[in-house]
Amino acid sequence: MNDHSYETSLLTEFEGMYFDQPFPMMVFDEYYIPEGVTQNALIVGPGKSGAQEIFQQLEKQHGALNGKSIRLKGTLYTTDNKTLIELSQGVDALLAIERGYTYPIQRTAKKTMQLQGEIINAKCWYTQQEIRDGYYHKRCSKACIENGIPPVLKVENESGNAFYLLDATTAAGQEAIIDHIAKTVEVNGEVNFQNGWSVLSLDENSIRTID
Repeated sequence: MNDHSYETSLLTEFEGMYFDQPFPMMVFDEYYIPEGVTQNALIVGPGKSGAQEIFQQLEKQHGALNGKSIRLKGTLYTTDNKTLIELSQGVDALLAIERGYTYPIQRTAKKTMQLQGEIINAKCWYTQQEIRDGYYHKRCSKACIENGIPPVLKVENESGNAFYLLDATTAAGQEAIIDHIAKTVEVNGEVNFQNGWSVLSLDENSIRTID
């Protein structure tokens, strides 16, 4: 069963490996994993914003961060056995960088899959139970995804929910995701497992709404 309870923390310092693809994420160092938190976390910015621009600004100051061990300060949210980090302090969230080694990304080989589920935005789903459906859910999800919050395909199965990060590298793919927000859809694409997350590389021409 998935854990639908919500756990939040005050601003917390933590350390781990940062990766920027397909969205900003962190693999916590095993000595810095807070109790009850999964080792792999998505990273988002404050409000309805992704963390991409924050890290772009940081890399202008400090150089490439992908694959580096870094220390951050942020707010942790956990639900459905997933963890999300909100960088409410923006660029000031970065506390330290270990420059000596660049860690490789961990991913499995891709396999073609067809999936049915609902397109949601990661931040609202993992942090705000009260807007998981209805008009505001759709409106909020559209604004969040347009501003860089990772889109997710939520697939219901016998054991609860499975979540797939939607990786659309083209403008057409991103537009297709926005057009189908908060709808039940069928999609085709290639799936791999990457740093604790299932990632669906989307075939934008395959998305269709299920009545």
